[in-house]
Amino acid sequence: MDFMSTQTVVNLARAFAGESQARNRYCFYADQAARDGLYALEELIREIARNEYAHAKVFFDHIATHAPSVVDNINLDSGYPFQILDTTQNMLFASKGEHDEGHEIYPKFAEIAKEEGFPEIAASFTMISKIELQHEHIFVQLHEQLKNGTMYKSQTPITWKCAYCGHTHSLTEPWQVCPVCGRGRGYVQIHLSTTK
Repeated sequence: MDFMSTQTVVNLARAFAGESQARNRYCFYADQAARDGLYALEELIREIARNEYAHAKVFFDHIATHAPSVVDNINLDSGYPFQILDTTQNMLFASKGEHDEGHEIYPKFAEIAKEEGFPEIAASFTMISKIELQHEHIFVQLHEQLKNGTMYKSQTPITWKCAYCGHTHSLTEPWQVCPVCGRGRGYVQIHLSTTK
């Protein structure tokens, strides 16, 4: 089968474009979190943006590896979201995109790649879809915590850490101002559950 005439190459190009745009959107969301004084949240969002960059590279490399020659252009007819609001709404919007990729888009792309005889590409779509589901889980938690004012509260004592100086202590809530470096609460690393 000629790779360049498959649906898989189109899906890879769409995934590359989508991941590239998600990375940039998340960088913009991180900038907004910083403007909101949420510096630890900014770093977490930037980490996810780096993940999206890595995903884009995987999809790009699949095209480069399987194409018989240099690909000058792949035309796509697709829609891409453009939305930036406050940090709370940005987290909700991000969770929806991750949900779609993890539950619908990438599993479908994996199935098509497998049917067209590209098991390694199918495996990439499957593994990345699982990462996107983790991202969805994180963004949902962040949205809920910001919306409900519970980002810096826990039912039981947990270890809070200053992302600037490394100071830690275990309580149900972190400090307003770090007793070591004087940084505000926005530097406290956010506690997220690892399970859904």
